[in-house]
Amino acid sequence: MELKVNKKKLSLILIGSLFLSFCATLISFYEPGFLKTNEFFRYNEFSIFTLVYRNILFTIVGLFLGCHFIFDRKELYRWIFDHRWLLGGVLLIVFTLLRMNGESITFYYENVQSRVGDASMYPVLGTFRGIRSDQFVATTPSQLASSYGTDPFGVYNEISRGTKTLNAINGIYVGFSTLAYAPWYFVYKILPFEYANSFCWYAPIILAFLFNIELFYIVSKKNRLLATMGGCLTVFSSFYMWWNFPSQWLSAPGTVVCVYYFLNNDDLKKRIVYGLGTALCFAGFVVHLYPAWQVPLGYLYLVIGIWCLYSNWDRVKKMDKKSWLLLAGCILLMCALIVSYMLNISEYSKIIMETVYPGKRVGLGGNSLYKLFLYLQQTFYPYFQFGNPCEFSTFFTLFPIPLIVAIYVLIRNKKKDFLLVGILLAILPMLVYCTIGFPEFLAKITLLSYSTAQRCVDVIGYAQIFILVILFTEYREEKRLPVWLAVVLSFGIALYCLYITMHMFPGYLRWFIKGGMCGVILVLGVVLSHKFSDRLDRFLQIALIGITLFSSVLIHPFMVGLSALTQKPVAQEIHRIVQEDPDAKWIALEGGIFFQQFVVANGASTINSLNSYPNLDLWHTLDESRQYENVYNRYAHIPATLTTEDTSFELQVEDTMLLSLSYKDMEKVNISYVITMNSENLEMDNGYAHFECLYNEYDIAIYKVTYSRS
Repeated sequence: MELKVNKKKLSLILIGSLFLSFCATLISFYEPGFLKTNEFFRYNEFSIFTLVYRNILFTIVGLFLGCHFIFDRKELYRWIFDHRWLLGGVLLIVFTLLRMNGESITFYYENVQSRVGDASMYPVLGTFRGIRSDQFVATTPSQLASSYGTDPFGVYNEISRGTKTLNAINGIYVGFSTLAYAPWYFVYKILPFEYANSFCWYAPIILAFLFNIELFYIVSKKNRLLATMGGCLTVFSSFYMWWNFPSQWLSAPGTVVCVYYFLNNDDLKKRIVYGLGTALCFAGFVVHLYPAWQVPLGYLYLVIGIWCLYSNWDRVKKMDKKSWLLLAGCILLMCALIVSYMLNISEYSKIIMETVYPGKRVGLGGNSLYKLFLYLQQTFYPYFQFGNPCEFSTFFTLFPIPLIVAIYVLIRNKKKDFLLVGILLAILPMLVYCTIGFPEFLAKITLLSYSTAQRCVDVIGYAQIFILVILFTEYREEKRLPVWLAVVLSFGIALYCLYITMHMFPGYLRWFIKGGMCGVILVLGVVLSHKFSDRLDRFLQIALIGITLFSSVLIHPFMVGLSALTQKPVAQEIHRIVQEDPDAKWIALEGGIFFQQFVVANGASTINSLNSYPNLDLWHTLDESRQYENVYNRYAHIPATLTTEDTSFELQVEDTMLLSLSYKDMEKVNISYVITMNSENLEMDNGYAHFECLYNEYDIAIYKVTYSRS
């Protein structure tokens, strides 16, 4: 399909869009009083750098909006949908060239040599999210660490943990099994790190969005609006964005989509592509080892996969010999990828299963269904500060209205709906597990013991999106609930959502926002519960898309590059020392859980950096009697201090321990450099270690260590 273009009108709109985007950019630096407490406007200093990048972002938005005045809207959206894969690729290339990402590394701009740096160290738009510490403290510094040494992105790096550390677990590994885990990582072998980081930051989001759209396009029998709604409700959900893009929500739909198109294409070349896609996606689902989501999501997608095969069984029976051989080859590739990955991480698997934390956890469920009613408040998490939005985010699906309506129409119509019935049967045990829980034997039999109620409930929320799409597809002509019952049900759900919010988080949101959201839930719930007209159904679908986008699009800041980690004055000094003494061991002091990660991000082998799995050789050297094994035998962040007393380990929280290292034990672990945020706490006259100051600027000092020898 081609769009009809009026060239004169197009030129005017392009010029107008550029002008308006520039004006919007200038206005964005003005901060009205009512926005001064808003998280999104936390960094609003004027700079040419910020001006240019904001103008680029606003221009992209302006051009999109301007197209509505040039083209017929139906034709425009049809064209966008039909070219969705091409447009996704173009958007990915643009963000990569601009070095954009959504990292929250501005944390280092504020906390390491505070506010020393240029405009590139704070967001172009938005603010860093402290809750994303798993990303900016654990993931990004570890990925940077894996780029150093003689074998960048190889099997091991020597930077993290101060010893050989598996990049597949704690960094970036580029090898055969990477095809399953994160095939986009291969770009690290091609592009400079910052560009590759941008590519790898947006690639999973765009792919997950496209695969989910494709899956819901299949489920909705090629309804573009429903497919878009399903993709948006999933990938732009508060859940998916706050949890930083759980990979299972890419690989699981990707598997079903590739299987479907494998069966529905007779062209051998296309079947090869879809067969390879099936192998990569299924292997990806297996190797991302997080059973808390894998197990319940596996139940849901088992039903969807069986439905896909059942509804295409005639195509299965017509497959020729070449197709079966191709399928067998893809299955072999899939198995090879899984086995290769498991062998690569076997060292990690053995150690982590014997740890105190996370070790072998057994979940029994219970008391978590309330989370699915928090969609009233989650819409505002990006705008008004909230303690832990990750744990209290979900999908905006008006739960449990889709579930109730689905059961009602099934009973009323007595229709054989394999997919809907299968989804309801799949989530039924999950509903029980998340409300009253299971006895241990039943939890183990169903494998839900590997999950937790707080994670299993996320899959119940996700299943509601499928139920919504099925209702609007298979039951679009049905009246659904009587209007009086629709009103009563929706009013009750709105009140219950309000009660949950006020009971659990009484101080969050002003009364008029809560009241307004109750009204929104009531109206949308009535439209969903009772069939009024196709137009109102479309209104509901568009409203769900709009609310979901509003709740998530500003969660992550718009950052450029990684200069907050790599361009600080102390970062430059670390680089200089590492170049001169690359094998030296470092210890980072007085910086909580983040400072040591800043050090490894700049290439220094740091003994107290994040232990994604414990460095038992090191800890046993310091604790020969193994007195503290229950403390350090775990996944752990490791703040450290030096002491004149004996070395000790103190568990602070489940994943954080304090290392108090004795001066007399420093030589045991071969520490050559100490970097500290508070040099006053160093005991210079300790009788064991001598400190030579190499750098002291903006409250951070680096010391070279030599030892007294008897």
